[in-house]
Amino acid sequence: MYNLKCMKISLAIVSILLVHVSFAQKADCFFRNERIDSTNVNKIINSLNTLSSGYTLSQTEYANLLNCLFSMDSLNPKLRFYQAANSLADINDTVYFKHYRFCIDKDFETATCYYNMGAGYVNFVFLNIQNDTSKIHKLTDFEKTKLLNLAERNAWLSYSSGFKQAIFLVGEIQKIKNELFKTPPANIDFVQDTLTIIAIIRDCGEFGGHAETIDIINSGDDIYAATFHSDSIYCQGEKSRLSDNSRYNGLQATALKENLNVLMNAITTHNDNGVFSNAPFEIAVVKNKDVLFRRINLKWTSYFDFRMKTFRF
Repeated sequence: MYNLKCMKISLAIVSILLVHVSFAQKADCFFRNERIDSTNVNKIINSLNTLSSGYTLSQTEYANLLNCLFSMDSLNPKLRFYQAANSLADINDTVYFKHYRFCIDKDFETATCYYNMGAGYVNFVFLNIQNDTSKIHKLTDFEKTKLLNLAERNAWLSYSSGFKQAIFLVGEIQKIKNELFKTPPANIDFVQDTLTIIAIIRDCGEFGGHAETIDIINSGDDIYAATFHSDSIYCQGEKSRLSDNSRYNGLQATALKENLNVLMNAITTHNDNGVFSNAPFEIAVVKNKDVLFRRINLKWTSYFDFRMKTFRF
């Protein structure tokens, strides 16, 4: 075990040395006609959030800038985070896992890192090897199970780290498992257990919105205590803002079993009939480690009906 640890440390040191040697041998790097050096590298790294959308630089220019910055400061977690995101453009390139694990170790954007790693494992299950034109690479059921279990584990870690929407990825993974291995979905029974309902409200259509959460606890005799919470609205290219429903945060009310039954039936039986939307309504019902998830592309009011009957708004 000691030799193994020493070998890993040695490889890491060699990698860092090679990075700096490589940078010393190549031409100077420039950004907006400004030579990048130790005096301005941090300023440029901190400006990456305004560049990552690709509107200011082409994809090639952006990738070259990242590589240049990385050769100067490979231990900067923010830079590693952007390197990982840029690597996602090539689905066959798995280097982003290394970058995300580094960021997690440094406690930088942990929830997002776990989420993207989980999504990456899911992609591998359906990945066609692009360079193999003669056949499609087929994974064994054992390999698929291993990848999907890793995906679900990372999605749960993202959710527990504060990224509420990661619960939809958990539900999607559980649904994939059921379909691949022909197993029945979990039975979400709310007779004795507590439930959490999470829905995404598309305030800005395909460009974002806010999450709403209803926590439900069985208080006996088919009556349930429900607590409401609304997150802030996040729209692409805009500052976050409070949703109108934020004023109801912490509001408690009684949820009737018959209303819960109507909502659950609407979720489980919904069928989009092949209709697609860029801004679907997403809802998940969580019980312990079981997640019932639906992405709904048609107009659907069942969640809002339940919220109105329970909280009167």
